[in-house]
Amino acid sequence: MIRHAVIAKLLFSALAATGQTVTIDFEEVASTPSTVPVVSSKGFLISNPVGVFLASGPSYCLPECPGGSGHYVIAQGTLPTGPVTLQRADGAEFSLISFDFAETNVGIPYPPEIRVDGITSSGETISFVVALDGINDGSGPLVDFQRASLPANFRRLRTVTFAGLPGVLPGHLERFNYSLDNIQVGPALGPISIPMLNSASLCIFAFLLLIAGGAALHVRPA
Repeated sequence: MIRHAVIAKLLFSALAATGQTVTIDFEEVASTPSTVPVVSSKGFLISNPVGVFLASGPSYCLPECPGGSGHYVIAQGTLPTGPVTLQRADGAEFSLISFDFAETNVGIPYPPEIRVDGITSSGETISFVVALDGINDGSGPLVDFQRASLPANFRRLRTVTFAGLPGVLPGHLERFNYSLDNIQVGPALGPISIPMLNSASLCIFAFLLLIAGGAALHVRPA
């Protein structure tokens, strides 16, 4: 009986690891007229030592902010002010799958790259760098936001930080502003390829497990 209970526990743990992914798109969060220390969305917290803006589209900034992405977070600062930190509100582990990123105000210098650091539950740091393409025409026809997909090892994370990196182009050393949106997160082990069972399959599995457990309970060794 104990053996069957262990098998069941392992199976359901594996199934739980394939839980649904969540896209933090900030659409349910009201835009902010000034910086706020923490933004809460979809069970996650996004914070920065000097605060973040919650933008609502191109008209949010002067002359304009990036367009085509609804509500999104802007990391603000004229000097390195610490990274933007992402973590679950309940402190549990998660995986980072992808995110969208862009510049901020049209015509304002921007960091050429954003470094993403994932801190695992064991204290290991996993890093990934993305490059901003400089396309930022606000309400114009160009696509302002880029999509970054993270390596598979961005899993079992406690926190993730995003930091604008200085560059060598004119003006880049003075500004570290960038925008983040559509942050896709998942369960701690990531979207691993274990097939999910439908309701009928789960019922059959439970029935067979009960039969096996009953047999193990009633059959005595010779």
